[in-house]
Amino acid sequence: MATPTKQDVTAEIERQFSDADRTAALKTVNLYTAKPGDREIAQLALLRDSGGSIEKLRSLVGDAKRSSGSRPAAGRPSEPARVSQPAAGLVSDQVARATAIAQLQGAHHVKGQDPELAVGSSKEYPPYRYFFYVAIGIIPVLTLGGAIPLAIAAGGISGCRKIATDARQPHVNRILLCLGIAVACWVVLFALVGGVALLRTRR
Repeated sequence: MATPTKQDVTAEIERQFSDADRTAALKTVNLYTAKPGDREIAQLALLRDSGGSIEKLRSLVGDAKRSSGSRPAAGRPSEPARVSQPAAGLVSDQVARATAIAQLQGAHHVKGQDPELAVGSSKEYPPYRYFFYVAIGIIPVLTLGGAIPLAIAAGGISGCRKIATDARQPHVNRILLCLGIAVACWVVLFALVGGVALLRTRR
């Protein structure tokens, strides 16, 4: 069985919780800390046991932090209750939150800043984003410049960058959304070119 990833945790949050509760669920489940791999196994179990309830998830995470489990037995990685973890009960909530935020994909905790604020702006820079940048960026090149093609390209690249670097979203969602933006940019361009050509034929 493949080791779960942060994307798996995010996908489970999307399955279990409504749009209004997903940010709170992400903040809550990331208060549980352990070594990478073990952490995601346990977080997935906590999310599934919560049944989509924020209050129950908070209670489960709190219990998991206070307990001290043993390392899972060899050949039984699917038992998250036995995941090893530090004595989280001895760590203050503030330190636990800062540690959890640091484990997010690309999250940056600024000294003096509430660590929970980093969750909403956690960033990741996947290499596939350049494919969409190029696919949109060639629009003004093919049209030999022009204010409108430049505006289309700038808006499209900006939108793709915002989506592609959002570490809270699964990679599949990011790729599909960026693809939609790229297609939309080209559709707008062809519509404008067709409109201009049509106006010229009527003159």
